[in-house]
Amino acid sequence: MSKTSCAVRLENVTKTFYLNNQEINVLKEVSFSIEKGSLNSIIGASGSGKTTLLNIIGALNIPTSGEVWLDNEKISEMSPKQLAWIRSRKLGYCFQSYNLIPVLNAYDNIELPLLITKTPQEERKERVQELLELVGLSHRDTHKPHELSGGEQQRVTIARALANSPEVLLADEPTGDLDEKTGERIISLLLDINKSISQTLIMVTHDKSIADLTDNIFEMHNGRLVDLH
Repeated sequence: MSKTSCAVRLENVTKTFYLNNQEINVLKEVSFSIEKGSLNSIIGASGSGKTTLLNIIGALNIPTSGEVWLDNEKISEMSPKQLAWIRSRKLGYCFQSYNLIPVLNAYDNIELPLLITKTPQEERKERVQELLELVGLSHRDTHKPHELSGGEQQRVTIARALANSPEVLLADEPTGDLDEKTGERIISLLLDINKSISQTLIMVTHDKSIADLTDNIFEMHNGRLVDLH
């Protein structure tokens, strides 16, 4: 894979935390590349480093050592201000717990990232309506999170994550809080989005059947990448 076709590239990434003066090596020399427009999953047992790895790719954490590249930009050496810019424009996040703003309705939650990037009003309106239609929630735009089902909240989360047309969409256990049927619908939606707009997706999941639907499976064990299939 050429460097220009990489959405994400990691080179010898390590992450060390300290707890009660004890060194905990969460990631150990992890290296891999992810192609633009591809579907990817990260699997592994609890504590294997999956979420830490996703957070480093998503510029929420910085590595202790090693290099992280996003669309040929080395984000592992950026300042907090530069990382904030990257997060708001080049990365989209889907959290297991949704993280929607309770006092805002579906429309306003989706619009929020566009307000942060100072997108003009008419452009914001067009984009939010487009995203509501994409996730099948045009009829629920005025409903607040507590008035929506878990699946609907996750769809709002996905729409919000796509608001600024990010290079990479990150999903941390997107079906973790959902029943099986609703979870299947959410995965189907993510796969459809990838197919329709070539959206690069990196998803942490504990469900091997979901991982099997992706192009690449990165398997973590005790902080190391032990398999790529």
